[in-house]
Amino acid sequence: MALRRGRYLFSLLLLWFGVSGCVSYRPVARQSLPAGERISLSERIDPWWRLFGDAPLDRAVNEMLGRNLDLQSAASRVLQARYAMGKSRAARLPSLDLSVGVSRSVNHFDTGTIASNELSTGVRAAYELDLFGRLEDLDEAARQDWRQRRFDYEALAIAMSADLVENWYGVAYADESLRFLKRRIRMAEKELALLKKRYRAQRATVMDLFSQQSLVRQLCADRADLRYERKVYESAVAVLMAKDPRSFTSLAAALPEPIDAPLPDVDSEVLLRRPDIKAAYAALEALDRRAAAAVSAQYPRFSLSATLSDNDMRFNNLFDLWYTSVAATVLTPLFDGGSRESDAKIALERRREALLRLKQSLIEASGEVVKAVKSFEQKRRGYRLLRQRVALEAKKVASYQNAYLHGTEDYKRYLDAELSYLSLRMQEIRERYDLVRAAVGFYRVTASGWRRIEIRRDQHGSTGE
Repeated sequence: MALRRGRYLFSLLLLWFGVSGCVSYRPVARQSLPAGERISLSERIDPWWRLFGDAPLDRAVNEMLGRNLDLQSAASRVLQARYAMGKSRAARLPSLDLSVGVSRSVNHFDTGTIASNELSTGVRAAYELDLFGRLEDLDEAARQDWRQRRFDYEALAIAMSADLVENWYGVAYADESLRFLKRRIRMAEKELALLKKRYRAQRATVMDLFSQQSLVRQLCADRADLRYERKVYESAVAVLMAKDPRSFTSLAAALPEPIDAPLPDVDSEVLLRRPDIKAAYAALEALDRRAAAAVSAQYPRFSLSATLSDNDMRFNNLFDLWYTSVAATVLTPLFDGGSRESDAKIALERRREALLRLKQSLIEASGEVVKAVKSFEQKRRGYRLLRQRVALEAKKVASYQNAYLHGTEDYKRYLDAELSYLSLRMQEIRERYDLVRAAVGFYRVTASGWRRIEIRRDQHGSTGE
């Protein structure tokens, strides 16, 4: 009796020794956005790009979401994380293994040969009691990994869609600019021809002639640059849609009129719905659970196992005699050179690193939204002022043209006014495109105007929750 009591006390002492030196764990606190300018976002029913009323663009975005290879790779990562989540969840359930073996042996003696057949069967069940929550933490960490991949997919889809819209309207900007540039070149060539006549009549200087020739050449160079820029935009659209740029059908996009409606109000809390922020939260939660699992790994583990087996040399007696064993095991770490403690500390520091990254991301996201709103409003004010200048310049051109037709104004002054007007129109086209890009930037950084993006079934199936 004394010996049994001594063994019991010794076991308790070992358990206390194994637990007393463990690293402690505290769950991470949920972070809030930094205080600052509050800028609430109303949920939109339709995707934001439908504000432009461009049906071909809508079809192109939907096609891109189904064809883009980067999105398909991201969808594959979502499914990998989902399968890993299933594997982690299986570790919390009992395991059951069946083994069957057949053997035949032949022994040769002087008196003859003896052959024997042997059949062995066994069933083994095992289950680990998750007393300290290690397996539950690892299971939850795998689930957070899956959520992170899911949000990464959504963030990538938003970025790809925004890139497509920008490049789509980049093609439209280049086309519209080329039309006005073609008119500018024609007017500049007319003025050059007029200057040549005046130069021969000694009514213009050689400097005027050279200056006009330089302008015509510069405009021709600008036309070549615009054509190249258009090709770059069109190639970017083709790549986003997973098509070969060399065989991509030329786009016929039209630059939309500016959005007159005010931007939706944005509350800072809405940034928590951004997929990249939600992905960062999920990554932090996963590291938090892995840190808890690493701390729990320092504690004893309890497991149960049961075995049912038979080994008989006669097939007809196969089920006559079975051997059964049931065991309970306690595994207590005593000394490992500090390996488990180091694992726990590493996991806790990784969690701290992720927490700091999340805080920085929240600060940057808040700044991005403020910048996007101010940029859009500033560009819209500038564009409205420019439109007023364009209207005044058009009246000026009409006045010069009327005066020239009535013989009260010089033709060159009319050409100069026309060139100035066309130059201002090209500036207006550029600022209209910049305003479109500013609107795209706003919806990109706020992730607003999006329905939940489902992974297409042609991208390896559904990954709904």
